[in-house]
Amino acid sequence: MLILLHYTTEIARFFHSNLGNVGLTDPAEREEMARFWFDNLSAGRIKVEIGQRYTLDECVQAHRDLEAGKTIGSSVFVL
Repeated sequence: MLILLHYTTEIARFFHSNLGNVGLTDPAEREEMARFWFDNLSAGRIKVEIGQRYTLDECVQAHRDLEAGKTIGSSVFVL
């Protein structure tokens, strides 16, 4: 799943300053990062835009569209 995020400058600063923590192993740090994302998603400060949806039967077409640059925003498979 590809996700395109639109976020405020404050969130962008936090995100970029924490990129090194993507592989968090400390449970407290993981909880803090999860809380950050869920709080901002639920408050509407982060918006996930889905450009197109594909069924699993359309996975070959989805791959072709992505390679051909025909997709805009996020592409997701609907299960």
